[in-house]
Amino acid sequence: MLSAQAQGVAATQGWRILFDQRLGNCVACHSIPDAQGRKTGIQSTFAPALDGVASRIQADQLRQWVVDARRINPDTLMPPFGLILSAGQIEDALAALQTLR
Repeated sequence: MLSAQAQGVAATQGWRILFDQRLGNCVACHSIPDAQGRKTGIQSTFAPALDGVASRIQADQLRQWVVDARRINPDTLMPPFGLILSAGQIEDALAALQTLR
């Protein structure tokens, strides 16, 4: 279990990954608020909105969606980020997603 400070650092890095076009680029498909809850920049409606995702999906299942969503939904178009991002980057992205309650 990470300390609150470590979780904050991970979430900050995660926000960068979620919005970075060379990394997660989640906003290419999802509508997602920033760390302050605002919708900023380009927002997509191709995939489900991520507002409140941490209150709808348990942490382990959210991790699986990010790592390889095809294990949950074989027909998904979501890329398997487990092949794109490092394990640390995935944990940081999940830390950011966990703040969306």
